[in-house]
Parts: sequence; C-alpha cells; structure tokens
Amino acid sequence: APVVATPAPVVATPAPVVATPAPVVATPEPAPAVALTLRNDGGRSVRATAGRISDGWATYPTAPEDKDWAEWSVTVRGTSCALEFTSFDVEESTACAYDNLEVLGSDGASLGKFCGSSLPPTLMAGGDSFTVVLRSDAGVAGSGFSLDFACL
Repeated sequence: APVVATPAPVVATPAPVVATPAPVVATPEPAPAVALTLRNDGGRSVRATAGRISDGWATYPTAPEDKDWAEWSVTVRGTSCALEFTSFDVEESTACAYDNLEVLGSDGASLGKFCGSSLPPTLMAGGDSFTVVLRSDAGVAGSGFSLDFACL
C-alpha cells in the first residue's frame, strides 16, 4: 500500500507584543508671575519672567500729587520681553510734558514715552531687564495704566 504523508498543520504563534512606555520629560515649573502695584513709594525691583504692572491710581481715593512718580525695575530670566498695555489713561499734553509713562531698556535707552488714552503699542525689551517710570504733576489725572509682560 502506498504511503501517504499528511502534512502537520501549521499553527502560527504571534510574537508577544511588548509595549514601550513613552519617555518621561520633566518640564521645569515656570517662575511665578508677579503683580506689581504701587504709587509714589520710590520704586520697586523684582526678578520675574511674567507679570502685570499697574500704577494703582484707580484704587486710590485721591488724584496724584505734584511730582508723584513710581518706578518699577524688572530683572528677567530671559533675553527679551514683550510688554503689552491692557489699559492706559495718563494725562495728555504736548510732548507728554505733564504726566507720562516711559519704558527704558536694559541699557537705559528709552523704548517709548507715552501719555493720553490710546493704548501704546506692544514693546519689545531686549536684554535682562527693563524699567517702567510713571511721572505725574498735581493737575489733571487719568485713571492710570496696566501692562502685562512675558519674557523668553
């Protein structure tokens, strides 16, 4: 009798699936944002990467006095900062002679001097610091200003 070979059935066994976990990337916590509000106290210096600066006049019961001024110096952890005004109302005058807000770069050069009620343009401050100086006389007073800054 002839011999008939019956092939054995082929059973494919799938290879085990090994899941590779995604790498864990530690993201440093950003520096906290700061909120600076002051009026005529000589100035304030902070170190920050983001925050809001406002003059606080809207929350005071009296208008600015003659020769009121405030200065905010911000040292940043970065190389450039965008400063965006969210409100602005400082007495308008020719050449901003009475009340004005001036922003200085890290080298002390003026990035702009502003007055009136139109929002100033967004400013870019290079370097590791910027300073905001608000000057006022005893005459007409606006409601003040507020600006947000964010640094890279």
